[in-house]
Amino acid sequence: MNERVEVVMQDGAAETWTLGASEDPPWTVTLTTESGVTYTGEGDDLFQALQEVRRPLDDQMIRLCCNGARRNAHTSGATSRQGGFMVYLNHRWRPATIRDLVYVFGPAQPEDVATVEEQEHFWRDFIERRSPAWLVVLNPVRWFYYATRSWQGFGRRGRMPMG
Repeated sequence: MNERVEVVMQDGAAETWTLGASEDPPWTVTLTTESGVTYTGEGDDLFQALQEVRRPLDDQMIRLCCNGARRNAHTSGATSRQGGFMVYLNHRWRPATIRDLVYVFGPAQPEDVATVEEQEHFWRDFIERRSPAWLVVLNPVRWFYYATRSWQGFGRRGRMPMG
């Protein structure tokens, strides 16, 4: 599969590079610049392969503008086993839901992307700061969030609209 991805250079100029990815294991990601320079990464899934491609770019202050490069993006165990095509956009204040699941190579704003090191730091911090399981269940903010989000998409009287 080949995608076009926006890249922000060190001087702030934007370019469009070609990103290729394997559709089956072994998972590889290849990034080709406008001038024909190629970067390749391999990993246990596409997200990890993308991180390997991004590492040498981080040293050059070049940022890939895709969901997999966002500071708060990370795979779950299930998405990783399925190849890492999808990543969760994690938030400190609430647990990730299906609404936070995005395509790893989908477009992202330049201000949302980070280096691999910043991304890994966010993930470690996110894991360390997670509440104990018993507190998550009792958290009224969580229950309010789920209760109000579940109303969306339903017709009158709380039922799914027919036809």
